[in-house]
Amino acid sequence: WTPTPLWPIAAGGFGLLGTVYAIAQGNMTAAIRGLVAPSKQGRFYALFGSLMTGSVPIGLMIAGAVADAVSMRFWYVLGGVTLILAGSAGFIFPALRRIEEEARHAQEATSS
Repeated sequence: WTPTPLWPIAAGGFGLLGTVYAIAQGNMTAAIRGLVAPSKQGRFYALFGSLMTGSVPIGLMIAGAVADAVSMRFWYVLGGVTLILAGSAGFIFPALRRIEEEARHAQEATSS
């Protein structure tokens, strides 16, 4: 849907999106493996995957209704701002930066 002269911008945007997604997914997987006991990781990933997959139809219904009510452009801007704020939370809140360290301390406290 990008005008022909602007296709390099679209391709670059998709490349950036793929890179950022890979970094975020890797960090999330590492954090989950550090926070969830190894004996419960299979159950956790099964439940997490089911919830993520199950939320797609609900999200599409909400997105369609909002886009029809306001506009597609507003919906994209709102989504972008939300992602920027959520990503910034990792830098703003120290507890999120130290989540693995705090989980380790909590596991040591419960095991002793």
